[in-house]
Amino acid sequence: MHASRGKEPGTDMAQSPGRATTDRLREAVAHHQAGRLDKAEAIYRAVLDDQPNQPDALHLLGVVRHQAGAYGDAIGLIERAIAGNGLQPAYRNNLGEVLAAEGRWSDALACYRAAIGLNPAYIQAALNIAKALHRLGRTDEALDQVRGVISDHPDNPMGHVNLATLLIESGDLPAAVAALRRAVEIDPGLANAHFNLGKALEGLGDRQAAAQAYRQAIEAQPEFIAAIINLANIMHEDGALDEAVRLYRQALRIEPTSAVARSNLGRALQAQGAFDDAVACYRRAIADDPTLAAAHANLGNALSDLGKITESIAAHRRALELDPALAEPWWHLSVIKRFKSDADEDLAAMERRAASAPDLTDAQRMYLGFALAKAYDDLGRYADAFRHLEEANRLKRATIEFDMDAHDRFCDRMTAAFPVGAAAPADAGSESELPIFVLGMPRSGTSLVEQILASHPDVHGAGELAALRDAIEATCGGTDIPETLAGLDGPAWREIGEAYVATIRSLDPTARRITDKMPGNYRFIGAIGRALPRARIVHCRREPVATCLSCYRTLFSGRQDFAYDLSELGRHYVLYDRLMNHWHKVLPGRVHDIDYASLVADPAGETRRLLDFCGLAWDDGCLDFHRTDRAVRTASTVQVRKPVYTSSVDHWRHYATELQPLITALGDLAPGGEPPTR
Repeated sequence: MHASRGKEPGTDMAQSPGRATTDRLREAVAHHQAGRLDKAEAIYRAVLDDQPNQPDALHLLGVVRHQAGAYGDAIGLIERAIAGNGLQPAYRNNLGEVLAAEGRWSDALACYRAAIGLNPAYIQAALNIAKALHRLGRTDEALDQVRGVISDHPDNPMGHVNLATLLIESGDLPAAVAALRRAVEIDPGLANAHFNLGKALEGLGDRQAAAQAYRQAIEAQPEFIAAIINLANIMHEDGALDEAVRLYRQALRIEPTSAVARSNLGRALQAQGAFDDAVACYRRAIADDPTLAAAHANLGNALSDLGKITESIAAHRRALELDPALAEPWWHLSVIKRFKSDADEDLAAMERRAASAPDLTDAQRMYLGFALAKAYDDLGRYADAFRHLEEANRLKRATIEFDMDAHDRFCDRMTAAFPVGAAAPADAGSESELPIFVLGMPRSGTSLVEQILASHPDVHGAGELAALRDAIEATCGGTDIPETLAGLDGPAWREIGEAYVATIRSLDPTARRITDKMPGNYRFIGAIGRALPRARIVHCRREPVATCLSCYRTLFSGRQDFAYDLSELGRHYVLYDRLMNHWHKVLPGRVHDIDYASLVADPAGETRRLLDFCGLAWDDGCLDFHRTDRAVRTASTVQVRKPVYTSSVDHWRHYATELQPLITALGDLAPGGEPPTR
């Protein structure tokens, strides 16, 4: 158990040596405790030159050699110390530590027990007994041992820390959290206990409490780089990208060659749209640690977003070579390549990996499931594809806490906040014409439409931005948003609009129009109408079953919690459709609908109507959108680099039988028609 904490070097002296020897040993111990092992070793050896059998010098030199990884030397030296004075429990305990480092757990256990025999109150040795029992597979005995230590010494925090370590390895995270909370209650300065508490809380899904535990670990030990990185990871996943970047940079100031911190910084920068900086981070991380598989995988993702598909595939394959246990790169590989044969080597490798199911975690099975579903779909093996797809979605859904009823209520509350016929407050909103909102259901063609617009010389394609939600929450405080929006006056709406415009203007100071392709902004069209009355709103529509199946086939990088269950998908689509119908009544003529099937059937006509709506002159480049060189951070990163194609319009019919729960949930929105014969 890594959490046990021993005495400082030299605190157990076997006898009372002469004053000169005592002074020399104290000097050596000071170097030893400060980490100056070379200087400490030199003094220990000088003492032994004068007194070859001096027990303390033998013992402490053995500890130094242990720390240097010279286990054979350490064992010999400490055994000589024991021969000179067999009554020192620390000698026996530390000999056990060296034997444990060699994996000789039975011999280590005997040493720890011998130390306890000499001093029954020796807590470190008692905890080390538990460690050895656990390593020998005797976990129940180990737990009893630690609980016995806690019973005898309830106010010693290390007993609780070591109990938590055993409980974590046994999978009992709630009990581990309780033990760690007790440890830090006794000693709030135990940085490692706060850190392990954070990891246990993350395992339980309590990310907010985990973040607080990591902050306390950092407060106790400001240069605790692992705690800084873990806190940054939570900030990143929660969308606090600026804070995540700050923390990763803080970690790199402490340890400039930390490949993990550098690679994770790249992820945060990539999420902010700084692709060149992100790629530079990944390449630097790989230079610092060429074996870090995650850095190669992250590089592969960035290269894919930049349209460098061949390089992306090579990076993902390198990640898998370095760590065959990884599964996520298989998913990314499957997205960016097309499988053309059952004999495809990547397909065979995924099938072999999936066949080792007992050795896979749920997350690994999920990634492989999505990847295999994509491969089998490419090959027309639709039954096989759906079998893997269904299992992958089940595994993903099990990791999500999602309340569809709460989403239903939110839509009703938003509808009530913006009733049909209600006039906007006087002097509401920004006068800027800069924004073009491209919104709708995910996988409805929003990426394609933004790519068309971004191919116009007057338009900057900004991708999916959180800027609108951030501006709204800054005014509403993040709670009861619909009700707060309903009561805003003109200046408040203008504040929201101008804050949003300032944020997106910083992305491109010269563009006439900037697109924001956050699909879920459809929920806030009423707010857009008041905060940004001159903004263009482009609503992408696609056949309902096709949209939902495309969502179901996608492992989203963001929070699309409704997408992993067919019935929930159908219900979500119905709510979305109802809300869009409401917005058309609230803001007649303000929302331009563009249908995916119509766009792929008549790209020139639909593009001309789109540009007219956005107040943009015709530009031939908009029809050659697939040639536009820009980063695309969506699940459609490959599709938007190809000309429009019609094959996906009715693709869902290959799965019509399996999609009955979705079709039932869609009700009147579901189309008729017979599925094709397989």
